[in-house]
Amino acid sequence: MRNLTIIGGGVAGLTAARILSPHFHTSVIDKGRRLGGRCASVLFRGVVLDQGAPYFALSSRMREFLAPILSPVPGTIHLHVEEEQWYIRDGANTIGKYLLAGTDVKVRTKCRVVRSDAGLVIEESGENIEGIVICTVPSTQAVALFPELVSVRERHRPCLVGALAYRGPIDDGGVYARTFEEGPLSLAVRESSKLGRGAVANETVFMVHGSEEFSRLNLERSGEQWIAELRDALEEEWEGVGDAEFLGAWSKRWRYSTVLQEESDRPQEKDGIYFAGDWVEPYSAGLSDIELAMMSGAKCAQRIADAYGLSIKIPF
Repeated sequence: MRNLTIIGGGVAGLTAARILSPHFHTSVIDKGRRLGGRCASVLFRGVVLDQGAPYFALSSRMREFLAPILSPVPGTIHLHVEEEQWYIRDGANTIGKYLLAGTDVKVRTKCRVVRSDAGLVIEESGENIEGIVICTVPSTQAVALFPELVSVRERHRPCLVGALAYRGPIDDGGVYARTFEEGPLSLAVRESSKLGRGAVANETVFMVHGSEEFSRLNLERSGEQWIAELRDALEEEWEGVGDAEFLGAWSKRWRYSTVLQEESDRPQEKDGIYFAGDWVEPYSAGLSDIELAMMSGAKCAQRIADAYGLSIKIPF
């Protein structure tokens, strides 16, 4: 069988790996410590928190495929949402294990792929990458690896996210999430209300997301500085938070968060080099970021299958 190397262990790459692994010697390489990309989780004060999208809508086909790991959101969302919203029950980062379950995919984390005179090289080991390649990293990073194939340089907006913990139950009538159109906050989520996440008695933990403008302006500042501003905004905007005892904070800087809602040139695919990811596909108002990424991975797998005369099965 031919070799297939997938650069980037996010949802798009893992979806392609799942579909193509029966037909190729498949490896996934990611510079992070774990798979999942922006589907990431962190343990904070005994609670598993989602660092990326805290909830999302799914089509019926995708919902059926992911059903074993999904739960509905535990409360109301203060914005106009027609579709039911979901989250990954045991933490967003478990989607990687789910997508690769039962496959023979070789996973290598904490490894960076770089471009050299000899071609693509795994920086840590000096190994050359041979065979078919699927690049799923953000557009800015893809340009560095394949400048002759990728023209678009930036298709993602940054987002500063953080966790804020308070003493006592802060219910506010069962509200799970609030969105904001002005100010430093774009979203606040009562994350400790998610079932099965290890919530600590008499504590409430919120995840807060900075607005695009706030995130761009504060991207290079220290987390201690900007999380304090997001804390002030939450305590002002969410009833009952300002009166509660503050217990601690955690912060995370996403340089490449949600994809910009604009059209751009698709990367060229030739000589066994392919691309997948939310930035590769045209923006679709009907798809959440996670579904767009999975569909992109599946479409890329189909293009490779067509090029090599393979019959593949798309699981959703």
